[in-house]
Amino acid sequence: MNKLYSIAIALLLSFNFTMFSQTAPPWDFNGTDENFVGSNYSNIVAGDTYATYTISSPNDDGNGGSANPNMKNTDAMIDTSVGNYIALTIKNTTGNTRVQVITTVNGSNSFTSFDGISANDADFVTHYINMSGNANWSGTVGTINFRFKESASNSQNVFSGEIFVDNIEIVEAIPATARIDYTFDNTSDSEGFTSANGVTMSQPVAGELHLDIAAQSPYPKLEQSGLYSVDADTYKYVQVTLVNNSPKNKLTFVSPSGGNEFSTSEMAINSAEAQTVEIDLTALTNWSGVQASWWFQLVENAGDGATASAGEMDIQQILFASESINPSSDCSFSLQIRDTYGDTWNGNTIDFLVNGTSVGNYTQDGSGTDWLTVSTADVSFGDVVSASYNYSGTYPGENEWRIVDADGTVVSTGNYYDGNGDAVTCIDPTAINFAASATTDG
Repeated sequence: MNKLYSIAIALLLSFNFTMFSQTAPPWDFNGTDENFVGSNYSNIVAGDTYATYTISSPNDDGNGGSANPNMKNTDAMIDTSVGNYIALTIKNTTGNTRVQVITTVNGSNSFTSFDGISANDADFVTHYINMSGNANWSGTVGTINFRFKESASNSQNVFSGEIFVDNIEIVEAIPATARIDYTFDNTSDSEGFTSANGVTMSQPVAGELHLDIAAQSPYPKLEQSGLYSVDADTYKYVQVTLVNNSPKNKLTFVSPSGGNEFSTSEMAINSAEAQTVEIDLTALTNWSGVQASWWFQLVENAGDGATASAGEMDIQQILFASESINPSSDCSFSLQIRDTYGDTWNGNTIDFLVNGTSVGNYTQDGSGTDWLTVSTADVSFGDVVSASYNYSGTYPGENEWRIVDADGTVVSTGNYYDGNGDAVTCIDPTAINFAASATTDG
């Protein structure tokens, strides 16, 4: 009898352990905290359909008791081969807009910061966090920790309150919804955009996205996180209506699919007036199919390289269009560059010239041997377009460049050994060109 009783107890203990032992994601938090534990003035409590994660304010001042509250699972068993995105479904009733995802493998921590958390939610929102840059995101991840913060610019403060956690899962890609017009009419909906490289994003009023740019990086960024997609085969122009109260004079669109390609347009600086800046995407070879990942860089570059600078900008509308709003020029030429070794240009640069005047100074900061379109010049009949290489770094023999016309035909090539290449003149195809010669005997 005692033996049977012992066996029964063992079976019950085994059943109980199985019920409450950790399982790999997805975690639905239905009646369980999914083995997550709160610490540093925070705790998590299971509910019927979601868990409540509470950040405490011991001083009743609205701020958390620690700058580093933890919602941690130390037996996560995450199979990273499932995908590179964490789909975090929460209702955030706090003012925190940043979450740090911290992975731990063999005692080593790796941090991924996501600054697209909406604040003071009225309903559950799913946020997609790209973990591909996290050093621990391979194989099986044993420990994961979600640490909520006030914002990118004030990451040492945490607002107290409740965050309701409905679901956490790993997905291969972000399910995108087709969208070409972004108007930011809802102050609690950033329409899939996140900020990085020193940009703090907010929505104080309906109808605009406010960007506070710190002098932190020469390439501050506004990124579409993948919540919405664009048919890149149809929409070859993007028109951005903005108020630029900053020294940033260039708006660059970056398409990262298959290697970063970008196109740049000028914008008026330090202005209180709204302006619409159009960027031509027709020369980007990778802007095709359905694209759900792209971003803008807000650059100050007067010709001597990008500069970190502070300022503010209000984005009122981002609209993708199939036709340009600008009158067509007589000719259009694009400067493309590449590195034959596949790394950067190692400090060397190149100027794109129209009638001998530089319209921009460029270099290759990324890797790969593909041609990158760094600038497009729309010019009139008679204008002359050329390139001027600047040997200011190392390994110049790896650098190549070319000029292509609007049809994609290569009209000039250059490299360090052979020189800058031919200058190209925009010629009116309807003009009459006549040359005659004659001889006479008197």
